[in-house]
Amino acid sequence: VLAQVIRFHPKLPGVWIYAAAWEFDHNLNVAAARALMQSGLRMCPNSEDLWVEYLRMELTYLNKLKARKVALGEDKGTLVRDKKDADEKQWKEENKDLFMSLDDEDKENNDHVSDEESEKKLDLFSEHASGLLKTIYGGAIQALPSSFSLRKQFLEILESIEVADSEELRIEILRDMKRDFSADPEYWDWLARLEMPDASITGEKNEDAMHSRLQKAVQVYEEAIKAVPSATMFKLYINFLLDAIASERGEVEAFSLSDHASSYISDILKIYEKAETTGCLTEELACQCISFYTQLGRLEEAKKVAENLCSGKLSDSVQLWLLRVSVEIRCITKDSLSPSKADALSIFELFRTVLTKMSISEAESLWIMALKFFANQKKSFEKLIELSLKAVAKYGGSENGFSLSSAVVNFILQKDGLKHAREVYKRFLALPHPGLALYKNCIELESNLASLGNEDSLVNTRKLYEAALATYDQDTSLWKDYHSLETKLGTSETAAAIYWRARKSLKDSAVDFTSPDQL
Repeated sequence: VLAQVIRFHPKLPGVWIYAAAWEFDHNLNVAAARALMQSGLRMCPNSEDLWVEYLRMELTYLNKLKARKVALGEDKGTLVRDKKDADEKQWKEENKDLFMSLDDEDKENNDHVSDEESEKKLDLFSEHASGLLKTIYGGAIQALPSSFSLRKQFLEILESIEVADSEELRIEILRDMKRDFSADPEYWDWLARLEMPDASITGEKNEDAMHSRLQKAVQVYEEAIKAVPSATMFKLYINFLLDAIASERGEVEAFSLSDHASSYISDILKIYEKAETTGCLTEELACQCISFYTQLGRLEEAKKVAENLCSGKLSDSVQLWLLRVSVEIRCITKDSLSPSKADALSIFELFRTVLTKMSISEAESLWIMALKFFANQKKSFEKLIELSLKAVAKYGGSENGFSLSSAVVNFILQKDGLKHAREVYKRFLALPHPGLALYKNCIELESNLASLGNEDSLVNTRKLYEAALATYDQDTSLWKDYHSLETKLGTSETAAAIYWRARKSLKDSAVDFTSPDQL
């Protein structure tokens, strides 16, 4: 079956891996497994998984041979690197005086001789493993020279096994990676984080030691932003320090930070400044910077930073203006929920500045924020209505999606009732291009009341339909809704009249109107 699968799907790396694994694990045929892997690499030379699994298979086979020697009493140890054993052996070597008895010098010499013999045997396997890794690594990077993840996987495998010249191999792989990926921010981020091993794995609890490692990582990032000055690189640098702060906060009491964490915060703020001076400050980084200040509770500083950024090259950023306005609102409402007249005026002028320079579609979220903030401030809300009328007159109404005029009408309906809402929507409809979305919103408003028996609303609904169809007479849904209204609330004559008007107006689209009943 596997032979047939390979014949039909030779370009699927997973098929070759599965077949080789079956030969290796179940059929115990290493030669066949090796041949399958090599054939797979010839068919799929660009498969990272195949290269990695081929190396794993060869090293696993070598380790099995080593284990068999150990079982026969001819050797000891394995090729698998045990971090705990290595650390324990290093510690004992450094403190050997504590374990040496006064009359065991001869025994030690004998043990030393036997250890040398065993190490020679182990070297044969570790040298073979080293040769395998070099050969497969060379073929892999030749086939996939631009694969960063492949190099990382090879390095992880190297660090998990005992091979001859492992340090030289590690240095070679790192040197090749720097040569090929020094312009890639992901490489620098990985290289820096390599300096910070997981404490849960290493068992390292010393805070000063961890801080020292972090400083080495910071040095890598500093080199990175000089080599690759980009927004992505600055973002990765900041995220690394944020992770460091999060880990510090997990170890100290709530609402308190260690001295190290405080220094990281200071470093992050300097990095944001450096990103701005180097021209790498994007909208995302700018918003992150302001949000970071607000999270620290430093609202006044956040306010100043937002003001400076909104007056610079990012002045067209809606998200940045949203943050600026929200920070300004938090500043004036932190002591009192209701702002003073002077504060309300300053916020209104801020909204006016941004809403007059951006189109309605761009500033949708800002309009919604302004409507909510000034909902209970009569004079400011009236000014905002006038501002919205000018905006709709300038940019036109929306055919679909967000409709500023509809949003204003709905706010007024909830706040002041139907009468005031009618007055305002009539002002919007008097503009040159009020938009189909406003017509539909007003029709829905009036038709809901008409269905409850309100005659004035029925009259208004018909007027709205007629006004909408004067501009949008090719909109099928508008004709259907109008006909549906007359069917429910009008007479058979009025419904039939709408049907024939629709047939005459739509022409090519008349297929949707086969009969008044189906309409």
